[in-house]
Amino acid sequence: MRLAEFYRAMAPFLVGQVSHAEAVRTLYGEPEPQSLDARRLRMYSRAYRLTSVEMLDQSHPLCRWAVLRDADEKRWGELARRFFEAYPQRDFRYLSCVDAFPAFLEQMAGGLNLPAWLPELADFEQRMRRARLALDHSADATPESGPLRLAGTVEQRDYNYDLVGWLEPPESERAPAPVAERTLVLFWRDRDLHVRRETIGQRERVVLERVRDGTPLAAPVPPGLGAVSDQLVQILERLRQVDVVLGER
Repeated sequence: MRLAEFYRAMAPFLVGQVSHAEAVRTLYGEPEPQSLDARRLRMYSRAYRLTSVEMLDQSHPLCRWAVLRDADEKRWGELARRFFEAYPQRDFRYLSCVDAFPAFLEQMAGGLNLPAWLPELADFEQRMRRARLALDHSADATPESGPLRLAGTVEQRDYNYDLVGWLEPPESERAPAPVAERTLVLFWRDRDLHVRRETIGQRERVVLERVRDGTPLAAPVPPGLGAVSDQLVQILERLRQVDVVLGER
């Protein structure tokens, strides 16, 4: 059997689409159910399932905590099985295999009776991980020099729930669910390699957009914002102090 044929036979078995007996017949013909090859195949499938759950344990611990508050471990394991069945692993870098978890939860939340805010929590964890693991941008090596610019790890995300506020208290004091509130969250890694997240307002958004586009802070602001250039300058200075904005004014 060619390697490609072997993988085509193994993949549906590992994600639970075909039985162990059927996989054994496809791969080995008609050996005894307790033959060495059949037993090895069963052991491998168990190891695969455990590894799949461990991937999500490591990449989305907050989602795991949220799911298991009202359920047992089987619920999380079933969620992992369904996810990897829908999005099979195709990359040896295991964290790349879980990039689709927020989208999966968005698609399945209603059918699996999961909290409506769980997909956003999964995205939140993913952005924190991206900020932690992102490669250093060459321009970030000299943060005090050069034109004004955003740090290479900066990301902005719009959410329908206040996840930052929800996660502030210790786990024992955390509310059952985050408040439903439109929020804009900024993710980045500072020069001390600390991963940061912060809820920001529309004025901060304007400053970040102008730094990104090279627009002067003194340019007219959107109607209703009520900000003047002095206020935007103060916001810019604060963002420079926390390594969101780099460069010289």
